Formats: sequence, C-alpha cells, structure tokens
Amino acid sequence: MVPDPESTAQALSGGGAATLLAAAPAGERTAVAPTLHSAFATAHNALALTAGALAITGAAVVLRLTRRPTPPKSAMADSPARPAGAARAGG
Repeated sequence: MVPDPESTAQALSGGGAATLLAAAPAGERTAVAPTLHSAFATAHNALALTAGALAITGAAVVLRLTRRPTPPKSAMADSPARPAGAARAGG
C-alpha cells in the first residue's frame, strides 16, 4: 500500500519512477517496477488516444466550417443558366 497515492502519482507522471523504486522496500522492488511501468504506459496510451480523437474531431470541424470558394461573378455570368433548348437573345 502506498502511503500517499497523490504524491506517488505526481512523482510517476513527472518521470520519477526511479525515485519511487528506490523508496520501495527491497523485497517489493521486483513487484513494484512492472506496476509502475504499466501505470505509466497505460496513462500515456490514454493520453495519446485522447489527443488523436481530438485531432480527428478538430479536422472534421475545420472541414465542415471551411467555406468553399465561390466562383467570380464573371464566371457565373458566362455559365449556362438557361435550359438546354433555349435560344440566346440578341445573337
């Protein structure tokens, strides 16, 4: 049992696994080392998955909110807005 779980978590997240291993009793170090590495890897995995999900969500929002360029007005005037069989006036 850890006497202060909050400070242990802070030390582990700050890269203090070696300090925590040194503070563990000698007989328990072989059991504590894999546990510390597993806890760090699990937290890192959760962080990476969260960052990836936020990146994909952000990309989707940007694609949705980005406006498509509108063609210039001169190009719109030259485009065939009439039905296919209609004759041109004046020409």
